[in-house]
Amino acid sequence: MKIQHFESLRPVCPKCRQNTGMEMWPLRIAARGKQRDGVLVEGRLTCTNPQCLGEFPVIDGIPILVPDVAAYVAAHQGAITRRTDLLHETMSLIGDCCGPGSEYDTERQQLSTYVWSHFGDWDTAVSAGNDSQAGSFLRLMEAAWQLSGPRPAGPVLDVGCGVGRSAWHLAERCDTCVLGIDLNFSFLRIAQAILERGSVKVGWRKIGVVYEPREFAVDLPAGDKVDFWCCDALALPFASQQFSLSNCLNVLDCVYSPIELLEELERVLVTDGWLLASSPYDWSAGTTAPASWIGGHSDRGELHGAAEPLLRQLLSPGGHSQSLGSLRLREEAEAIDWTIRVHDRSCVQYQVHAFAAQKEDPGAEP
Repeated sequence: MKIQHFESLRPVCPKCRQNTGMEMWPLRIAARGKQRDGVLVEGRLTCTNPQCLGEFPVIDGIPILVPDVAAYVAAHQGAITRRTDLLHETMSLIGDCCGPGSEYDTERQQLSTYVWSHFGDWDTAVSAGNDSQAGSFLRLMEAAWQLSGPRPAGPVLDVGCGVGRSAWHLAERCDTCVLGIDLNFSFLRIAQAILERGSVKVGWRKIGVVYEPREFAVDLPAGDKVDFWCCDALALPFASQQFSLSNCLNVLDCVYSPIELLEELERVLVTDGWLLASSPYDWSAGTTAPASWIGGHSDRGELHGAAEPLLRQLLSPGGHSQSLGSLRLREEAEAIDWTIRVHDRSCVQYQVHAFAAQKEDPGAEP
């Protein structure tokens, strides 16, 4: 955690904010176990509310700022405590022992898939193989960026940043600090490792539980403006009206309440701030209950289950009973290609809907 980001963004206690509504209690650094070059590598933050005094750990440079820290750590203890210095042969043996479908196997698959999507174009072996889809997430990011207009001053929030490519992309284009947030600790650890060392170590999945070990340099500019924190996008640890831009690519179908996500992103945006978002609307009932899907759950309704027209209603004043208070649709792109690699013989290609919305002054004349 960069001290400069902590001091400029002034995070508040997510537990207090969730329990007391809009009351904001700032966090403070209570313990600096390991610190180097302005980065808190390991330590502890605490809430300044004397009735709370909640504690939030900083592990491998990543602060865990969620309302229920105990529940999060218990649910993600494998990823949080996982060693990153093991030889590939040892990791392979562990993978064989754990077997397909295990937590360990799932984590390896996800890292292979998303590091390839974000940074595969930096691997010379992939480049030499003329794999034009490697790093496809960057092309999605560039297409979404073109939808927005001039933004006001203020920091930038990258929601669901994954392994971090979009945060660097935003930092190159914005003269301000950029914060990437995600709930996947393994993704954040990769992003922090790239930020710290300028290289990534990953296994490309070949087939089944067989992986090819790869380590390659990732030399991206503007890293001094970027940091990565573990936060819940539906319970952001920030005061209202703080960010000039919220970037939220392919997250709407990954949360239990897409409407609450839009409302929370609207809350933290300054007036005239922008939301950049995209989604393939690849809903999973295990993550989002069908009743909360933005479209896609009934072909008998007026919109026949289509997500895009319902989203347009949500981002229009009076367009829907759940329309956002001040977030208005400005531009959209119907279908942007995004490809993710599953293994040597399998890729999934999405047609992603992207849109840009801007926060209006609620007191302004229509």
